[in-house]
Amino acid sequence: MYRVQIFLVTIFLLFTVSKAAFAQEKYVLKVVEIVKPYSAGADTIYHSSDYQLKWNDFVASDNQQLPFAAMTNSGFGYKWATSFEGNTTIITVTMVTYFIKSKSWVKAKAKGTYELSHEQLHFDITKAQSLRFKEELSSLNLNEHYAQAIHQLYLKYFRELKNLQNQYDQETDHGLLKEEQRKWAQKLQSSDK
Repeated sequence: MYRVQIFLVTIFLLFTVSKAAFAQEKYVLKVVEIVKPYSAGADTIYHSSDYQLKWNDFVASDNQQLPFAAMTNSGFGYKWATSFEGNTTIITVTMVTYFIKSKSWVKAKAKGTYELSHEQLHFDITKAQSLRFKEELSSLNLNEHYAQAIHQLYLKYFRELKNLQNQYDQETDHGLLKEEQRKWAQKLQSSDK
């Protein structure tokens, strides 16, 4: 009987101590954004205020079946890694905003400056959405389910990006409505400040 009581007290103490240690565990988030300099030979362009798209960045074969003049393939992504310091889990999220040359195209007759500005704005919209993701990510209260929380937040902003890109093309009629195009550029510029 005495052994059973000691065993039960030991189990209780182990449970209490491990529960207390778990309750003290902290989660710290670090967000790192990768921006690499432009490289003519690379297939990926990372968004940077130092580089604007050029028509020779659009290297995929054009799609004559589609009614619009060009296609920008851009997106944003993240990966995460963890490290540990005592009871603290440090989650480092690395983000990129990118343009893929081999999946972006332009029709030969559409290589004007104005048309290029429409495509650049697609890339800029992607960057703005990635910054919104980064901002909300930085304010997340993380717990042991951090991977799921980060991914759900990413999916939210990724879906919104798709909707924003479609809205941009609809409202500007793929860049044909110059006044609407100007409004989008202005709206995006004011959201950067």
